Amino acid sequence: MILFLFVIGCTTVHPITEVPYISLEFGVDGVRLDDFPRSLIDSLQWNDLASAELSSVSEELHIAIKSDFPPYYLFRMSNEKNSYGDIILYWPKPDQYMSLTPNKNMHDHLKGICKEFNNAGIFEYCVPETSKLTDWNKTFKYLEHLNIWTLGDNYEFDAYDIENNLQWSLIYQVRAGMNYRTFRHDNPDYYVPTDKALNVMKIVDQLNRVVSDVKKPDNYDLYEGITSGTVGATFKPCNNDEVWRFNGNIASITSSNALPIKVTHADSLRFLVKLEGTVQDEWVAYRNNSGFTKTISPININSIVVTSATECD
Repeated sequence: MILFLFVIGCTTVHPITEVPYISLEFGVDGVRLDDFPRSLIDSLQWNDLASAELSSVSEELHIAIKSDFPPYYLFRMSNEKNSYGDIILYWPKPDQYMSLTPNKNMHDHLKGICKEFNNAGIFEYCVPETSKLTDWNKTFKYLEHLNIWTLGDNYEFDAYDIENNLQWSLIYQVRAGMNYRTFRHDNPDYYVPTDKALNVMKIVDQLNRVVSDVKKPDNYDLYEGITSGTVGATFKPCNNDEVWRFNGNIASITSSNALPIKVTHADSLRFLVKLEGTVQDEWVAYRNNSGFTKTISPININSIVVTSATECD
């Protein structure tokens, strides 16, 4: 009797069973999220985590990050005996009947990042080259530390009103044995800060660290200009008379590095910045309405000074 109790006490219960989940043991597939790129996963020959016929997987995560501006990111991580992972860039195929579509420029946009481009149903995709090998085992363990198995869905989090029109989503499927879950978080940066909400953003930050190992595009360079530093704001370069769209958030970038200025709300301020990033022609589809000639996407800020000027000296 004592031995029986000891064995029961040592039984390990997987975290996924601590929250609502779907058991696939009865032969019925789990629900697949509409926004998840099924045709892409099939083309890549990845495991279909929602399939009841799949029985060999131990622990596996599929995570997609989407926004209003492609390309999107798709990640796979497995905690098998030899942990492995993948990063994929993907985007909807250009509409052959429309001349104004941003995705027609995607191959040029990704020069230096991808060598080959592939088709998968309604999507195109590529496998980005990386500057070093990703430690997938360390990444997987850190996401587990952030309770990725048990974090709730969008509707379980209180959120502030969204101050801009930029929409982005974190969507993922998780599988442990025959147990399956899906999650979705829309604009989690506007969640009211709680431990769980902060964990969602820490997951995004960790995936950004993985992405930081992707090789830089051919148009990666150093730029200087004046901007308020919010998504969609103007960026006035110091070396020409153009006006560019600023596709980043200074507050987010300065919060994660050792800059002397920490920006918490940049709407009413202007900054003279030197930054590393990429510049692309403004997508033809948006140019008619935006008034911008190019879009600058900051990757790192080297210096920042508050200024009242609208032009560089």
